[in-house]
Amino acid sequence: MVPPVAIAIVNHPNLSSFDLSSVRLMHVGAAPMGKELEMKLNQLLGNNCVVQGYGMTENMSLTLRSRRESRPGSCGRLLPNTQCKIIDPVSGKSLGVDRTGELYVRGPQVMLGYIKDPEATALTIDGDGWMRTGDLARIDSEGFLTIVDRLKELIKYKGEQVPPAMLEDLLLSHPAVSDACVIGKPDPIAGELPFAYVVPVKGAKVSAQDIKDFVAKNVPSYMQLRGGVQFRESIPRNPSGKILRRLLRDELTQQLSKARL
Repeated sequence: MVPPVAIAIVNHPNLSSFDLSSVRLMHVGAAPMGKELEMKLNQLLGNNCVVQGYGMTENMSLTLRSRRESRPGSCGRLLPNTQCKIIDPVSGKSLGVDRTGELYVRGPQVMLGYIKDPEATALTIDGDGWMRTGDLARIDSEGFLTIVDRLKELIKYKGEQVPPAMLEDLLLSHPAVSDACVIGKPDPIAGELPFAYVVPVKGAKVSAQDIKDFVAKNVPSYMQLRGGVQFRESIPRNPSGKILRRLLRDELTQQLSKARL
């Protein structure tokens, strides 16, 4: 399944009326699923059945986590004959354990290149066979890989990098939130301010300030929702479950333009 299906299960108003005791395994992929959502799903199902994996069209499968390897939010260890490294997007230097940077991978499952497009291939795969994934990730001392977000989705607040997916996972842990999306709101001083679109649970009484206060209690100062919170009925996603942030950015741009008139 994709994360939006997991969100729908967690927020189903009558989930307890269904017998889910036969569910033994749930594979989740296509987009990052944070530890808060994974833990909530496992708690509801009661059998620690959720397993995450990671891969791309260009490199097939890279990782897979078994049920015995319980690391909420992680997509598991590398498959055999597969290598990875975490690279600082700014300096280009290789980073150590528990540092967040762009994920590079190398192995027999990595593509040879894009057909009839040597320029795109050269931008993606270097001379030593390392492929840039465009994904931000970190790896712990036991080799468990966690996908943080897409590199291009990072919000830049006063030089600090804010991963939207991390804030979205936190928002989903709020009992009054059924779905959420965080994007960067343009700001002349800070560059961008974290701004959240939130889908409230039906019938829930929650204010934008409640949401901002909740986030502020759980994140560093630079990750707070200084751009604001706006409620909406749904979050636009593609068929694989990825948030269509471009549509929300365009929507926010239009709102800001109208406000200036």
